[in-house]
Formats: sequence, C-alpha cells, structure tokens
Amino acid sequence: MAKGVKISVKKRTGLLTKNGLERFKKNVTSQLKGVVAQAFYTSSKETAKIHRQQISNAFNVKKSVFAKAIGAKIFNSKPDRMPALEMHHGIWWFSAHESNNFISVNRKQYMVIPFSRTHSPYNTEGIKRVPKTLGVKTLRLLLADLKRRDETFIRKSKKGNLILFIKVTKENRGTFRTLVKKYKMNMNVKRVKNGQPVPFAVLKKKVHMKKRYDFVRKTEQIIIPIINSKLQNSITFKNVV
Repeated sequence: MAKGVKISVKKRTGLLTKNGLERFKKNVTSQLKGVVAQAFYTSSKETAKIHRQQISNAFNVKKSVFAKAIGAKIFNSKPDRMPALEMHHGIWWFSAHESNNFISVNRKQYMVIPFSRTHSPYNTEGIKRVPKTLGVKTLRLLLADLKRRDETFIRKSKKGNLILFIKVTKENRGTFRTLVKKYKMNMNVKRVKNGQPVPFAVLKKKVHMKKRYDFVRKTEQIIIPIINSKLQNSITFKNVV
C-alpha cells in the first residue's frame, strides 16, 4: 500500500452487521421458543393418549390409573435456551419393563412373590400379587403375623425353588379365600381343612423382568412426527430484523 493513502470504511447497517445479526437471532429465538413450547404442549397430550392405548394392550392391569399415569413436563424457563420436553410414566416400577432387567436383593433377603390368581399355585411364571386387596406393606405385616403364630413354613420344590406355605385357619381363611379356591381346583379336592398347608408364594433372590414396553423409543416414534407437522404449520418469521 502506498504511503499517505487512507481507506475509510463506513459502518453498515442491516442483517450482516453484528447488532443486526444479534437482533435477528434474538427475534427468531423468541418466536421459535413460543412455537416449539406450544407444539410440545399439544403433541404431549396426543402422545399420552396413544401411550395409554398401547400400555393397556401390553399390560394386563385392570386399574385404569396404571395406563393413565403418563406425565409430561415442559422446561422453558431459560430465555437463552430452546424448550425441552420430558415424558415419563408415573408408576415407579414401570421402568423395569422397559428393558431386559434383573431385580435382585441382598444375600440375607428374599423376594416374596405370591402366586397368580390365574395360574396354578405351583406355577412360578407370570406371577402377580394375590389377593387383590393386599399391598406390599399389608403383605409384610400379614406374613410377620403368620410367622409369629407359627402358621408358615418353607419347603424346596423339585425344581429347586423355595416355596412359602401357609396353614389355613379359621382366622385367615377369609384373607386367602381366592388362593384356597384355586388350590382346591388345581388339586381336585372339595375341602381344605383348618391347619392344612397351602402354597402361597415363591422366594427368589433374582427375578428376570422381560422387556414389555420400550417407553423412550415409542415416545420418539409417536411424538417426533407430530411435532414436525405442528412446527411446519406454525412457523412464520415476521419482523425478525
């Protein structure tokens, strides 16, 4: 460059300037945040509805609250970040059915798994809690009470499983009426006398939970097309510069 030559550059205004670009990004982000948040809100409702139908078909659970326990939360508090959507199932043990998992306990403990209402008392596959009215806490108190009265004992089956037996008495016959009825049907007997032992549960150190419902993958398959269609129909840039 020759000596004495000066070059004067005037500041330009518009999109390509630093201020214009920052203003453009800010306005676009503001519009996108609102559109995306609204798309998340409406699509989460549609996704939850589809989940309820599929979960009802995949699980044989009579309580309607099990299928309806689909939760959704939108995170949209930070102005410099786009919204985020979280979907989950409200039942804490539902995640055990999302993949092939094992549930295990400590060395000195066993899981007490009562036999199913719909299977033979000697069948240890597809086990559910019975009777229907017994919860985990109630079952724990009941077994402690039976043990204190010496009305339970454990025997090993031919397959090596530990089977918990209960002695049917006049006092607990009403509590175990469903189990007693099923026992009479399977053993082809007309009556269960007082003091007669009946197999009640199997004791396990480890239980394999089969994969029954991939919640994350199904959510992605359902919600992404819904969000895309809503965004394509909703995004219009106006006065962004």
